[in-house]
Amino acid sequence: MTSTQRNNFGTFTAAAVTFGDNSPAVAGGGADPSRPQPSAGGCSRVLLVVVADVERDATIRAVTAVSGASLTRSHSRHHTIYSLGRIGRTEVTLAQVAQGTTTPDAAGVAMPALLDDVKPHFVLAVGICYGLKADDPRRPQQLGDVLIATQLRLAAHRKVAGTETDRGGAVHPSAVLLDRLRSARLDWRNEAAVHEGPIVTESVLVDSAAYQQRIRRLYPEAIGGEMEGAGVYAAAIRSKVDWALVKGICDWGFDKDDRHQAPAAANAASFVTHMIRIGGLDPIPSP
Repeated sequence: MTSTQRNNFGTFTAAAVTFGDNSPAVAGGGADPSRPQPSAGGCSRVLLVVVADVERDATIRAVTAVSGASLTRSHSRHHTIYSLGRIGRTEVTLAQVAQGTTTPDAAGVAMPALLDDVKPHFVLAVGICYGLKADDPRRPQQLGDVLIATQLRLAAHRKVAGTETDRGGAVHPSAVLLDRLRSARLDWRNEAAVHEGPIVTESVLVDSAAYQQRIRRLYPEAIGGEMEGAGVYAAAIRSKVDWALVKGICDWGFDKDDRHQAPAAANAASFVTHMIRIGGLDPIPSP
């Protein structure tokens, strides 16, 4: 999932759950009264989380093209936090973490500190993934299509005893963010299609037709797979921050190459930016 690109974004300036067999679905998000809340006269704050450089660069381009802001960065104890300016009444920040959920700089470890540093009202994982429905007879996926997770299947939690049993269960993104993302589909002008459905998440970089088929057997309803969603979810649910996952299809989980990563990342970033631009994350006036 890595791709090295030269940054051309202008001058940088310094600025200051347990799971088990048949585990039930767990709702995500919900405001924590102890955290700063958006007010009708103020701004919301969203944290966009990326992994690969190609995801970071695509997201910076998409957001700053709309915000008109110069990229700035600040440093917390453990992370670099990028400020991408304001779109409407939403302040957009970005952070980059490592692949998967298990290494010290990966999403599983990094996200709690990031949420504490940034104190966002919303967090979205944005980037690239592999698709699982290229042969869907009703609506086949294409490379570059955008996937919205309506559910994460936690594939790393399994029992293996002759046959495999899913023990991870399903977790659900914020209902508010799903509503805003669905609304954004109405007038997003892009050739890429947008698909909604369950997405498999595990710390496995899948580049095997046999393994991809195994995932399809275990999770027949899943529309795609990725590596960081579990870490984003777990931290967000503990901090009571609304969360969602939006990723573009760059391959099918086998015969990988880097050719489609940039356009897939750009489509996901464009879609999320459009959702913010139409006011999806702006504070709601009190009745």
